[in-house]
Parts: sequence; C-alpha cells; structure tokens
Amino acid sequence: MFKLKNVVKEYTSKSGKVVALNNINLTLQDTGFVFLLGKSGCGKSTFLNVLSGLDKVTSGDIEVNGENLKDFSPKALDDYRNRSVGFVFQEYNLIEEYSVYENVAISLSLRRENNIDEKVSEALTLVGLAGYEKRKISELSGGQKQRIAIARAIVANVEVLFADEPTGNLDSVSSKEIFEILQKLSKKFLVFTVTHDAENAKQYGDRIITMSDGVIVSDEIINEIPEANVVYNKNKQVNKRGINLLSLTKLSFINIWKKKWRLLVTTVLFFFTLTMFGIAISAFRYDEVNTMLAACYENNLDEFKFQKNETELNKKSFSQSELKKLQEQFPNHKFDFLYDIQYMRGLDIEGLSIYGYSDSPIAVINNDIVKRYGYELSYGKLPTKAGEICLSKYMVREILENKLIKGVTDYDTLCETNIKVKIYPDISFKVVGVLDTKIDDLYKSLDMAQHIQEASFTEEVEGSYTAAIMVSEDFLKDCYLSDDYSCNSTYQYYTYNSGLTQNKQSLQKPIYSEGYAKLATEQNGIFGEILYKRGKSSLAENEVIVPYKVISEMAKLTLSKNQVSNNEILNLMNSTNLTLRNVQVEYDGNSNFKYFNIVGFYTNNNREEIIVSNDFLTNTKQAHGVTHIITKLSGKRATDYDLAEYLFVGAGSEEMRVNGMVWKEIWNSTIASSYNKDLGLYGTIAAGIFSILMMANFIVTSINNNKKQIGILRALGMRTIGVLYIFMLFFYSFFCIMIIYYFFIWCFFT
Repeated sequence: MFKLKNVVKEYTSKSGKVVALNNINLTLQDTGFVFLLGKSGCGKSTFLNVLSGLDKVTSGDIEVNGENLKDFSPKALDDYRNRSVGFVFQEYNLIEEYSVYENVAISLSLRRENNIDEKVSEALTLVGLAGYEKRKISELSGGQKQRIAIARAIVANVEVLFADEPTGNLDSVSSKEIFEILQKLSKKFLVFTVTHDAENAKQYGDRIITMSDGVIVSDEIINEIPEANVVYNKNKQVNKRGINLLSLTKLSFINIWKKKWRLLVTTVLFFFTLTMFGIAISAFRYDEVNTMLAACYENNLDEFKFQKNETELNKKSFSQSELKKLQEQFPNHKFDFLYDIQYMRGLDIEGLSIYGYSDSPIAVINNDIVKRYGYELSYGKLPTKAGEICLSKYMVREILENKLIKGVTDYDTLCETNIKVKIYPDISFKVVGVLDTKIDDLYKSLDMAQHIQEASFTEEVEGSYTAAIMVSEDFLKDCYLSDDYSCNSTYQYYTYNSGLTQNKQSLQKPIYSEGYAKLATEQNGIFGEILYKRGKSSLAENEVIVPYKVISEMAKLTLSKNQVSNNEILNLMNSTNLTLRNVQVEYDGNSNFKYFNIVGFYTNNNREEIIVSNDFLTNTKQAHGVTHIITKLSGKRATDYDLAEYLFVGAGSEEMRVNGMVWKEIWNSTIASSYNKDLGLYGTIAAGIFSILMMANFIVTSINNNKKQIGILRALGMRTIGVLYIFMLFFYSFFCIMIIYYFFIWCFFT
C-alpha cells in the first residue's frame, strides 16, 4: 500500500523554480488498475518516478507498506525496485541484441532467482507468447514487444507494476490486448498506469486520477477495489550480488559493439601514440651498452667472444702484455683463450665442417672452465694427458650423422679411435670425452629471424669451444707450438768427406718442442730414440737436441774418426760441452741468432729438425697464437657494464670486435639511435593529445547515447555499481591494456 502525504517535488531550471508535484496527498491500495491522466508536462512521469524510488521528493512522505522511502539508502532503493517493482515503458525498452528469453530473464538474473527457465515460460504464457523464447526482438510486432516488456516486469513476482504510456506506440487492436493483460494482472497486484488514453482508462480502469500543473484535480473510483489479503514480508532478502558477471559483461560488450568503428579508430590511435612515446623515450634514453647487455641477458647470450680488428695473420694474435693488461683492467672477469685459429687446419677428417668452418682452434679445457660456462660432460672425461682430446657434442654429432669416420657409430666407438690433427701429422689423439657446450639450447632459444640466425650463428661457433679441439694443459704447455708454421731455424755444422776435408753444412728446418717430440716418438717412433747426456732427462731453455746426422758429424770431427757409435757420441757429450752456434731462429719475419748447448740427440737419421725446450718456444713466440678471447658474463649489469663499454664504445672497440650473436644484437639495437629525437617527441605529444580527446569523446558519447538504457536498468533494480560496470567495463579493460602496453613499451625501449 502507498500513502503519499504532502508530497512536493521541485526542479531548478534556467528559467527558475519548477513545481512538478504540489502537495500531493493520496493512498493507493495493494491491487487494482489505477490510471493517471493529464496533459504532457503536468507531472505524470515525475509522479511515477517518485513512487518507484527513481527520484526523491523535495518534501513530504511516501510510505510503502509502512516504510518511508525518504529513509531508504540508495542500496535500499535498489533493493526495493529489485524486489517489489515492475516497469513497462512506451518505447518497450527491450535489448535488441538479446533474445526474448534473455530480455525476460534479466529481471530474474538481477535477483539471482532459481528456476529461471520455468518462471520465464510462465510469464510468457501469461502474456500469450508461449514458445517465443528463442525469437529475436527484431522479429516481433509492436504489440508483441510490449507483451515481452510486461512479461519482464512481472516475471519476478512483483508487488506493483508501473506502466508509462504502455500503448502509446500501438494500434487499437494491440492496445486492447495490452490493457486486457494489465487488467487481469491488477487482480494480483497494483497496476499503476500513466496514459493520455481517457477512453480506455474508463473502460478498463478501477480508478482514474487526473493531474494538472502538478496538482490532482480529480480522483474517480470506477470500480470498487476490494481489500486485498496481501501479507508483506518486510524482511524479504534480495541477493546483493545482483546480476551475474557474465550477463553484465555481455551487456557491456553489446554497448561497445554499437560503436565499433569509432572504437577501432580510437584504439589504433592510442596504441600508435604509446608506441611513438616508447620510441621517443628510447631515442632520449638510448644507451648502446645497456641495450646490448639487456639483449644478452634476455637471449641467454652470456659469453663474450672477441678478437683483434686485424687482417694480417701475424698481427691477429694477442701479446702476453696485452693479455695481462686486459686481466688487470677487468679483475671481475676470467678470460680464456683459443689458439692459432688462422693456422689450425682442424681434425684430419674428410668432410668435417662445423657450421661452415673446417678449421678448429686449440683450447685448454678443465673442470673450472666447464663449471664457469655451464657446460656438461655428455660422455667420458676431460683430457688430462698431452695425447688426449675432448670434442664438443655439436662436432661429434656432425661426425656421427655424416659417417665421417669409418666404423665410428657412437660415442663408444669414437673413443676407441685415434684421430689425426692436420697440423700435427706425426701424432694422433685419443678422444676421451664429449662435452655439451649448450650451443643447441642457445640456437633454439633465440627469438630472431631465421636469416639473422644463419648469418650470425657461424660467428657464434667460430672461435668458441664448440668448434675447438679441447686439450689438456700439458698439451698446451708441451706441444701446441710445434707445427710447420711455427718457428723455423737455419743452423750450420761441419762434415768430413772421404779425404777428411771439412765442409760447412747449412740447413733450414722447423723447430720442434721437446714435449711434441717425445709424444710423437712414443706414438710413432718418428724421431727414433731420444738419448740424453748423463744427468739430463729434459731440456733447459738454452739446451737443444740435435739430429743424429748433426751430432755424428760433430763427433767424427772431434774424435777424428770416420765412424762413431751412439755410446761414443754420449761419452763425448758427457765429457765435452758441445754447442750449436749461430742458430738463426725465424718467426713472422723476425730473425734472432741463438746459441744452444747440445745435451742429446735422436737416432732417426732421416730427419734434420732440432728440438728445443717448451719454454724456449713459448718465450720466443710471446704467446703468439692467442687469437680469440672468451669470457663469461656475470649477469650483473654493474659488473658487466665496464667490460661491455670497453669492447663496444670504448678504447677496446677500436682494436677488437665481438663475434657472433652478441654483435648482431648490438647492430640491430643501434638502429634506434638513428631516430630524429625532436620529431619523435613532438609527434608523440600531438598524437597523444589527439587520442586522449578521442577517447574522452568516445566515453561521453557512449554515456549520452545510453542514458535511456541506464534508466531501464536502474528501473529494473540494478544497482549503480552494476550499471557502471556495464558502461565502464570496456574502459577499465582498455585502460588496463594501455597500462600493460605502456609498461611493455617502456621496458622494451628503455
């Protein structure tokens, strides 16, 4: 039951104060068909709004079942409309994109009712539209649409039905049908109808109230309305969650889709603006070193491999002083070396090519290096002797897949086979281990175009442990300098002819290290037997082992004999200091004369090379052969920055270059520095302002165009938060996407 006491409703307009309702006093029973008549602007719609709680009175009281609407909170008013009130409008106010079923069910969804299908079916039957559940709204006539609106209003068992010009857009036949339905419903609950149609009001109404200028001018009882036996449950609860999230989301995107083209343009422009903003930030904040480090960290490129910027072979290697200076300058990094890549001719295996390279450098491998670079031993062990080597898993796969060694089909058979190295034809090596250098993992993880991978991956392999012949420290110390491209010597000695006439002989031959000679002799006996004078088993830096041909001629001359035995030669060396004078040692165009004490000889009469100590060759060559340097990044920008700066933009960049993927990453990143900073910044600001204005216009237009729908949803009892969700969901989503995209742009470009 409604009781209105001294109700006044005023509005303020530009022309002054407008009194829409002026001191209304009225009682409405719980049932009956009540019509409110009057001219346009007389206050009918305002009357309807204050009764339904959509609007508040300026003064006076409206009691509903003993409760004063003035005391209701906004949430309580939402619950009141949700629980007790149904609305029917002149314009139907159905959601065109929804089916008949969905339009009717929305009232139940707002209340989170159970048995929705059953209740929708009952409501449609009541208005004569049973079986129309799946129909689209566009397929219905005006009368059918209004019946759907009535079904939506009554489906939730309301206590009062407000109808605002329900037949205003209908023909006489449809109007009659609607009034008959409303009349029937008025037996169950109050039907309060606003209309201009006085004729139908008299025919169907139980009571007719007439208004003029905000005042009730007549109140006529047509049919006596019996006292209804209605029991009100003032504690009736409404689920405060309201309509489910899925339905709200669907409503939201229906509204968005109505303006899809405007939305598309605005979105594209906004994304473009943020991208331009990111480029502008990049142009101003661009740091080549930080960019390179970020690329390395992100792509697991944690090794720097660099070499000298030289084209001449004799200038490509690092001197001992250069290596020492580098280590002192960057004490937080450990540097490892690859040797003689220009001269190395690789394993003596026909067809072997490591990503385009048949050459292989020499590299020392040990447990510290394996741990430092995160490598893993796939098979066997690391080399510990001069005649042992380890190969990368990548290289071994090439050998096995292409069947490059006859009879070698797996790791076991490979490690049972002796392999020659082209540069050391006199010795063979035993493969004792297969090392996984993680090059396959790196290749798979790189997020780059295929052509960039192919172009730079060769450099990643070149000068790395993947392509290297990995040896023990003993081999490096004793053998690696002994090759046909190492030191040459020109030395002289005297011989006798049959007439005991002295003849001076001059030979130009390679110099071999003692370690290499011993290993070659042990494996193949190529030097015969190496014999030392008493008390000697190895060479000092100024000592030499000479060929039998040389020492025998010297012994003949000294002992004045035509033939000498090995024992006579040894006795002579033990009793006399024999020297090899004026030995011209040649290396890379340099020439030095040396004197050596002879402390031994080898017995192979067909060879004429001299053998010197390992230390002599190392000191003479001054570590020539270190052509590539490798170091592991720490992963800490503060530690790695100085080294990266030195190699890429500092003094080191003039003398050295970084190989492989790291350099490609840097080359790509430097493209950003070529942008015109001012143009990018001003263009970004202009595009940003324009896109913000577009977005603001889109929001305002969307709300203005949907005021009517907002009113419908509020009338159905949807809370303010639900309406805001529908119309702001996209903007919230759009805003979040923008924030995420902005964060991505910021991270990417900075």
